[in-house]
Amino acid sequence: MDSENTQLPSRFDSLWIGLAFGFISPLVTLIMVYSSSFARYSFSHFIKYSFISGSIINIIISCMIPDLLVFSLVIWRAHYKLARGIVIASVSLTLALALLKIVLMFVGD
Repeated sequence: MDSENTQLPSRFDSLWIGLAFGFISPLVTLIMVYSSSFARYSFSHFIKYSFISGSIINIIISCMIPDLLVFSLVIWRAHYKLARGIVIASVSLTLALALLKIVLMFVGD
């Protein structure tokens, strides 16, 4: 048996950790985007302006990029439970974004 293939899963290979990372990572990225570019405005003003201008969808999609990068890394390291959690969180956020987009289409008219 190859020693390469006998690698035991990491203690971080958990569905719950993947879910937590998948939901928290976009929020942390959103806060970083806000603090780096829009810090002179209040956070609530930033969110309101993003909704009004219609850029909230693009901002949130951009905030999901760290999930994609970490997903690629954990698949490469064969941490499939962690990857499954990230996928579930990302799909949940994507469905929420689709619903938000539909709501914004009807409210904007």
